[in-house]
Amino acid sequence: MKKHMEKLSGNLNSGQGWSKLTMGQRICLLRRQRNWSQEELAWWSEISREQISRIERNASIPALKTLRKLESVFGVEICDRSVDSEKTEYAEKGKQFQEIARFEKELAKLDVKKEELRRIFDFALKTASESAEKSDILRHP
Repeated sequence: MKKHMEKLSGNLNSGQGWSKLTMGQRICLLRRQRNWSQEELAWWSEISREQISRIERNASIPALKTLRKLESVFGVEICDRSVDSEKTEYAEKGKQFQEIARFEKELAKLDVKKEELRRIFDFALKTASESAEKSDILRHP
């Protein structure tokens, strides 16, 4: 991990720059430049250590409120507008996936109802057929 952080620091010094780093790498770099552990950053930012870990590993995208807390603690802008727009796009896709999931649940309910109607129809048809047979037997002894 130390070599990884040296590489990140080198990226900043060599001109590749801040914009090439992921948000998680930026936060990790800022934390390590201050020689803070994740627990210390959690204390200063009032964000759980687990959440900080997920953010640094890029396993989670922080909420805007969380991001602003981190920027306040570090005194720098971590996220540029392009990342904000990516986050907005990600949130939109999340809403679309939720809508698709809701739609799929509704379709599943319809399938259940369709099967239920099919069973009712089959039962009614069978009952009607049996009734017709009985009535024929009763009419023609």
